Amino acid sequence: MVEAQLAVVVVQLAKVEAQVSVVEAQLAEVEAQLAE
Repeated sequence: MVEAQLAVVVVQLAKVEAQVSVVEAQLAEVEAQLAE
């Protein structure tokens, strides 16, 4: 049971990290536009 819960948490963390990377990419695009 505990291992299954840990696996779920790991998957959720991976999803969050993916979302964070998307947001960071968007921020980089905005910063690039502001720099122009």
